[in-house]
Amino acid sequence: MSFLFNSIPRNTQVSKSPIKLPLSSTKLTAPSDCLSLQYISCPTTPIKMGTEKLILTIILASITFFLLYISTNLRSTTPTPKTYPKLIKTPDTKQYPVTFAYLISASKGDVAKLKRTLLALYHPGNYYLIHLDFGALKSEHLALADFVAKEPVFGQVGNVWIVGKQNLVTYRGPTMLATTLHAMSILLKTCSWDWFINLSASDYPLVTQDDLIHAFSDLPRDLNFVQHSSHLGWKL
Repeated sequence: MSFLFNSIPRNTQVSKSPIKLPLSSTKLTAPSDCLSLQYISCPTTPIKMGTEKLILTIILASITFFLLYISTNLRSTTPTPKTYPKLIKTPDTKQYPVTFAYLISASKGDVAKLKRTLLALYHPGNYYLIHLDFGALKSEHLALADFVAKEPVFGQVGNVWIVGKQNLVTYRGPTMLATTLHAMSILLKTCSWDWFINLSASDYPLVTQDDLIHAFSDLPRDLNFVQHSSHLGWKL
């Protein structure tokens, strides 16, 4: 950029103040313009703002990596909680020393007593087979089936059944023995048990099932409690 000056005499004092040029006539298009004009201040504000943004970005990135590093170390040092397998009961699981299989027989008008006896005898370690006489009313059969199906414990454990094909039981006849043998065969095919107990709806236990299981736990499994005699007759 060239400037024109008038000739100055030797004895004339030259002012040392810088020459002022109108800024409107000067265009700063590149950093080289700032270097060529020593008397015009260069705009440094955008450069400072860019530097501040860069420093702020570096600081935020450092903080983020530091937090990730701390969280990773905490997860690695935290002990993993132990998981214990759930106990799943299967038909072959032996949870009690001995197991009883009950046959509870009932006839017409015995549904209420049958429910009372079953609830008093019930134990999750035993098995229960119910036989309602063929001569009972249809409503009684439906009421008994509804009672067993809606009892929560019976459904969860699954150890209470009803004989589907009922027998016609006659007093002092062979049908009572046939019904007992039929029930025993069903229980032998269905589950594993140690002793079979035959009861009626009118029977009621005098001891709890836990006490009965404890009393029989030390007895040999082939020991039977059957009273028999050579005398003929219904009762002795």
